[in-house]
Parts: sequence; C-alpha cells; structure tokens
Amino acid sequence: SGNAVTITFVVPQSDPSFRVWGMNDDDMASVSVNGAAYPLNGTSASYDPKVVCGLSPGNDGVVFSGGNLVGANNNTEGNYSYQDIILQTNGVNTITITGISGLGWGFAGVTVNCVTGLDPQQSHIAERFLVSPNPLRSTAVIQWNMTVSNARIDMFDHIGKLVRSEYNVSGNNFRLDCNGLPNGIYIVRLSEGNTVIASERLVVTD
Repeated sequence: SGNAVTITFVVPQSDPSFRVWGMNDDDMASVSVNGAAYPLNGTSASYDPKVVCGLSPGNDGVVFSGGNLVGANNNTEGNYSYQDIILQTNGVNTITITGISGLGWGFAGVTVNCVTGLDPQQSHIAERFLVSPNPLRSTAVIQWNMTVSNARIDMFDHIGKLVRSEYNVSGNNFRLDCNGLPNGIYIVRLSEGNTVIASERLVVTD
C-alpha cells in the first residue's frame, strides 16, 4: 500500500501488459498511463487467464472494480498465481501502478507486443531501415526502401525522452544532424501520421 512503480518505454507501445502476482480481495492498485489516471474496465483493459503456482481457488486472480485492479480471492484462501493485465490503448510512454491497499502482492514485470500484420510494403521498410554510421559522432544517414511523403523522424534517448524531431520528411533517405547530443544510446523512429513504420537503435559517441 502506498508504493508505486513506473515503467518507461523507449518507443511508445500499443496494448502493453503488466503482470501482478498474489492479489487477494484486500489488495488493490490503480493505474496511470502517460501521467494521467487510467481507469480499468472491460473496455480499457483485459486480463489473461491466471497461471497457478500453487493453491489458488477460483477462476480469476484479479478483477476490475471501480476503475482499479483488485484481487478476486478471499485473503484467507490465498492466491498463488500471476496474471497479465493488458491495457487496450496506443501511444503508451509510461505506466504507473500504485498500491492502494494490501500487503502480500507484487508487480512482476511488463511485456510488449511484436509488430505483426503489417502490409508487405511496411514490412519491407522495417526490414531495410538502415542508420549509418553507427556508432556516429555528428550526422546519421537514414535509408529505407519506400518513398514517403510528409513523414516524421523522431529521436528518443535511453529513458524515452524525445530529443529531436524532423518533420515533412519525403523520399527514401534523410540526413539526421546529431551534433550537440550527449554520448549514449538513442532510438530513431520513422512514422507517417499515427503509423510507426520502423525504428532502429543508434549510438552517439566521441
């Protein structure tokens, strides 16, 4: 109770999930997404079947109640199981899980989804999205195998902070100025509208 954990994604995620373990009906948590309250209900989220690690009566380990995550089992019965809660939303940069009540439950990590179902053109772009040189000192040459128009290139640092954006990107290549950026690992992302086409890791060094 009173403890919180925040997950920060380097690249914004769609439908991410987090895992909790051992929640009983006296255990409760709230969820925030991108710094704003995210009430849990049948529309905003779902949960996978629980995975039993020992004695755990009942069908569910958790339920959504009043917008919060609550354990389904009576605390005298115990709940030795874990369960994944899927947030059904896009553009997730951060998730914060805050304990409201309870003692004996835990946060056990997050998962992200691989991109599937891209049309052949987008899949081809993702496979041929090249950033060079890598590592680099000043300017990156980015190349991909499809002509885009009015696209955008974003650059994120290792904690997911947006450090550089280039708009109205057209064609199939771009020169990205990285001068002035501290040494470190970055993510370069190409997108059109709300569609992320491809991303790649880039190392900036002296």
